[in-house]
Amino acid sequence: MSLSRRPFNLISISYVKRCHYGSRDLIRCLMNNSLVVLLFLGNHFTLSLQQFIELFFRRSSPMLMPKMWKRIYCWVPFVYISLHFRRVQGKFIEKASVSIPFPNNCACYDDLGRIYNLKTLQNIDETASLKAESIKYHGHRYSYNPCSPFKLGPMDGNCQRDVAICWWTPPASYQTIGMQGRARCHMNKATKKPSLVYKSRDFPHKSATVTLKCAENKKSKDDAEFEVLDEDNGIFQLTHLCACGNGCPTKSPNPHYAANSKKVIVPVVATVGPLTLMIVLWFVWRHLRRHYRNNDDGQNLIDEQYHNQFE
Repeated sequence: MSLSRRPFNLISISYVKRCHYGSRDLIRCLMNNSLVVLLFLGNHFTLSLQQFIELFFRRSSPMLMPKMWKRIYCWVPFVYISLHFRRVQGKFIEKASVSIPFPNNCACYDDLGRIYNLKTLQNIDETASLKAESIKYHGHRYSYNPCSPFKLGPMDGNCQRDVAICWWTPPASYQTIGMQGRARCHMNKATKKPSLVYKSRDFPHKSATVTLKCAENKKSKDDAEFEVLDEDNGIFQLTHLCACGNGCPTKSPNPHYAANSKKVIVPVVATVGPLTLMIVLWFVWRHLRRHYRNNDDGQNLIDEQYHNQFE
């Protein structure tokens, strides 16, 4: 049975319509199906290759297919970028700037594109560079290392893997309350400054927040101050020049747009790549279909010749 006559069972997309030859609403039907697929792709739904082929090749006009594919090919990246970004103060920033993942867990950006880079405050020998004493509970301490993970306590303790902030009461209790791999930049709308928010596996429903306080006179690594603001809610404060906008910038001339460009290129390539593959498959399918049709026609002519000879 050919692909165009195979039953179409894509229950997950209930708004897909059947497009038939000769229908006055064929173009509208194709546009409707394209829009449905774009919406599902935008919401990160995965369609199998067979379902995707059946969706677009089900009784659709071959003459209209290339034009439809061109539109989808051009519009998908635009739709993704339009949904993912918004314009603020003349600059494009992520719509999710309230909670932006950053690849190296070292820096955040504000709405003006200024960087808050903590890389110079890190230790790279698996030790914590900053420590704070509890202001409410006697003997409780907190160790913090921006950017790079550290280890603290016994080997079988809970501060041995991907640690950003460790809450410890010697000699026995060590708990990871913030992990490097789960760091997020949170924009405080009141202060218009970012904070680093950390999650952990041990406390999945809580977070540890490191607010940034600008101090231009604290320039060296040893001058950095780490203190507890609200222990029950896991709020800390880091005071240093690097907590100022562009206080400790990177060497990149414009890291804000460089970081955003990677987040645009990767999903666009991931979206355009499968569409390109589908176009190639469509041309192969069309070529094979035409080839088999030609063979069928040729075979009929040969049969007719033999039939005429023996009449």
